[in-house]
Amino acid sequence: MRYLLYSFILLMLIPIHASAQDVAIDIVRSIETNSVALDAIAYSPDGLRFATGGRDNIIRVWDSESGDLLMETEGHADWVTSLAFTANGTQIISGSRDGSVRVFDATSGALLSILGQHDNHVTSVAITDNGYVASGGRDKVIKLWHMESGSLVSSFDHFGQAVLDLAFDPTGTYLASASDDGMIWLWGIFDENNVWLKQLIGHTDSVNTLAFSENGDLLLSGSVDGSLRLWDVSDLASETLDPLASFYGHFAPIMGVGFSADGRVAISSSLDGTVRLWDVSGAIDIGSELSTLSNGVAPLTNLVTHPNQSQAITVGTDGRITAWDISSTVLDDLIESVRPAPVVVEQPSSPPSTNASPSLASAPPAPVTGRALSIPNAGINVGVTSFPLGGGTWQIDPWEPLAGHFQGTSWIDSIGNVVIGAHSEMPNGTAGVFLNLYNVGIGDEIFVQDGTLTRRYIVVNIRSVDYRDVSVVYPTSHNRLTLITCDIPSYVVEQNIYYERLVIIADEVPL
Repeated sequence: MRYLLYSFILLMLIPIHASAQDVAIDIVRSIETNSVALDAIAYSPDGLRFATGGRDNIIRVWDSESGDLLMETEGHADWVTSLAFTANGTQIISGSRDGSVRVFDATSGALLSILGQHDNHVTSVAITDNGYVASGGRDKVIKLWHMESGSLVSSFDHFGQAVLDLAFDPTGTYLASASDDGMIWLWGIFDENNVWLKQLIGHTDSVNTLAFSENGDLLLSGSVDGSLRLWDVSDLASETLDPLASFYGHFAPIMGVGFSADGRVAISSSLDGTVRLWDVSGAIDIGSELSTLSNGVAPLTNLVTHPNQSQAITVGTDGRITAWDISSTVLDDLIESVRPAPVVVEQPSSPPSTNASPSLASAPPAPVTGRALSIPNAGINVGVTSFPLGGGTWQIDPWEPLAGHFQGTSWIDSIGNVVIGAHSEMPNGTAGVFLNLYNVGIGDEIFVQDGTLTRRYIVVNIRSVDYRDVSVVYPTSHNRLTLITCDIPSYVVEQNIYYERLVIIADEVPL
């Protein structure tokens, strides 16, 4: 039995937003678990419980009022990435990096069934009130399951990109899906006019998270580039659905979004470690930031709002669970405190530079002589040599024990894309220095050092690419780190070749 330390704290934090300095947002509860990174969270329909899942493969159910742990079950062979309760609250649907979609008893934790399997990580699950489950994954497929029969109803594989999030509209009539290429798709599955499909075009980078307003008229999306888009989806007969507003303020990828009960305020969480509140109704100005909150320095990996939307819960890479008070009374006071001196957020043509915003960071490794790469959560701490460019490719010794900087790509003393590679396996089948890249998750910190110079990055994307795809090493206009290794499952013995590369993409967050 794993030992958990539960710490319940009632705190009052002053929002960072200058115009709201007299209004405190209450932390209803903060639970410190066993410091294992959490990625998944879901409320029960009655709001009395919530479930969490993370990188120890365990699903836990908590009492929303007391913070007590009610149940835990280890039913997956890899990280738990997404959770959803059934409409009656008796069962939990889960998705995992092991590729499976499973059903658990929400009280006992017993595994009731395995709905099915994806060919890669399951990134999201969503459920309708009448028992249809949608699952999406990095295999670029969306599957629709019928809970009661356990049958696969439909499978959609024409999106061409990894599916990063799913959300049913409140009526359960249609589904919104977020793609790795920045596209949002709306597809009708139970509409009286049969199946239909629409695109929402506006984001220029991967879309990580989606949420509908309570009445279903608005859709909020959050992207890797740190921006949010607000969409009017009240008239789906319209030829084009353009974003109503774009919100800028986060300086790292958005990982969770939601709405307040009356739809006046949007809430978002990010890998920059902050929760931000935004004006949606125009009480001040649509898109203006009302408040910035923080309960630590760890990247936040997800957010979910209470069924009555009076609270929001965030989870992060440090395993902490934080419940925030976003009740109508608190938001009334917040909006009124801002109204006398409204702050209008100018919407830039491109996302703000990550270098422009301050950040509290975890302590980097101690300075070393020469070049080094450190990924604390994956236990990687290795020197960095140079892989020279020659003959149209990079020359890498098959027995090289260190990581190597790809000659011709940027380095940490300049702006651009720093590319570092290493072996996941050695020629004799033993572990390479990058074998543990499979234990790296979104939001993990990476440090690159060169003597006393250190740059901190946060993982924003993980993908497998064809071994001939060199686009991941292309220059960037912002500070990015790209880690590359051979993807072990793609190895073909007869040809002695790895057909795919595992790629970790991280963007700089200032120290």
